[in-house]
Formats: sequence, C-alpha cells, structure tokens
Amino acid sequence: MSKYQPLGDYFNALRTDSVTLTFTEIENMLGFELPDYTQTHTAWINDPQRPQAKQWLDAGFLKDRVDFTRREVSFFRAQPRIPSPEQAEQAAPAEDIRDQALADEQQRQIEQDPSLSATEKQRLIRSRIGQDLFRQRALQIEPRCRLTGVSAKNFLIASHIKPWKDCNNTERLDGNNGLMLAPHVDRLFDRGWISFEDSGELRVSAQAAEVLGAWHLHGDLTPTPFNPQQAVYLAYHRREVFKP
Repeated sequence: MSKYQPLGDYFNALRTDSVTLTFTEIENMLGFELPDYTQTHTAWINDPQRPQAKQWLDAGFLKDRVDFTRREVSFFRAQPRIPSPEQAEQAAPAEDIRDQALADEQQRQIEQDPSLSATEKQRLIRSRIGQDLFRQRALQIEPRCRLTGVSAKNFLIASHIKPWKDCNNTERLDGNNGLMLAPHVDRLFDRGWISFEDSGELRVSAQAAEVLGAWHLHGDLTPTPFNPQQAVYLAYHRREVFKP
C-alpha cells in the first residue's frame, strides 16, 4: 500500500464537491512532511505519475488553485472516479511517459509565461489537464477508430460525442462521451456527416456518401455495440448534430 493512501481514503470519503487543505493538514494526515518541490511548484499536483497526486486524481478531484504564501491548495470534483488500472503507475508504457513529460513541459511554459495573468494561467492549465484526462478515459473505452481500425494513439483524436460546448463539466470529462477517431473521421463526425447507431452500425449523411466512398470509408469493420452510457450521448449526437 502506498504511504500516501490516507490521502486517497480522505478524498474517497469526501461528500462535498470542493475542499481547501493546508499543506500542514495534508502532512498531518500522512504523518510526515511533503517533499520540498511541493512547496514551490504546481505541476505535480495534477500529475498522475506523482504518488501524492494519484490519490486525489483517482478519487476524481483536480486542483483548483494553490497559494504558496498561505501554504494551501484547493480541489474540485471533476468526476466521481478516474477509471484507471491498479498497476498503471508501475507499468506505464514508454509512450505514456513521453506524453506525460510533454504535458509537464507545457504546464511549466504556461506557469512561467509573464504575458499571462494568474486567471488566464489557471484557465489554460485546467483546460489542458481536462483534455488529458478525457483522452485517457476515452482510450480505455474506445482503443481504436471504429471506421479505420487504427489503434496507434498518436494518430487518433479524442472526439466528444455530445459536443463540448453543449456539455456540463462532468460530461466534458466522461470517457463514455468520447470516441477515438482518425483525424479525417473526426472531422466527419464533428460536423455531423456521420454518426453511429447504438449497435455500432455506421450512419452516413446523404450529403457525405460520395466523400466517404472516395476515402474508402465503408464501415467494413465488424460493428461493436456501444455501452448504455455511450448510447445516451449517441442519441444526442444523432438528434442534434447528425445531418440526415
């Protein structure tokens, strides 16, 4: 068991959607002091590779703000739980490690950009973290493009089924609201030129049939039914986004 497990127990038992903790309160829960880097840097707070952050991330919480002067950090509930394998931390593929290193560097660039206000930095960091979490969750449910069969994740886009602009915060991070699609398929789906039945069968707009033929997108792969949570989002896509 991780020595940081008491933090996980605390966040899993929390019934509110936000909480502010001082570093001293966190250290009292753990029974030891936090590492020095936690007192001066913020990137670790939403980094699932850090053992401390893994506790609240797995419980569905993200950092809201951090105040080093008052030595406190605020969290908000993003989603009830992050569905991730128990051993993900120990067995992260090299590709995932590279992705995390790139994400850390992007966050550092945002934090150190003198042209951005504190509010702008917080908004950009929260948006980047949310995108990373959504992509991770969508990949766990939809590991390949349903139209091309491509599974190499560097060539896939995490596409919202119910458009991002129409979602609440929970829906925006829900992996069931995501499809992993090849870029040209993502464009078709996002614009409503294609959709899917709950059975997994492809639905094609009459306006796009010729284009799909030219791109050899015939839906030849064996359809796989969507789960009930995905079906809710797909019903919205067929009703509000798809162009018959």
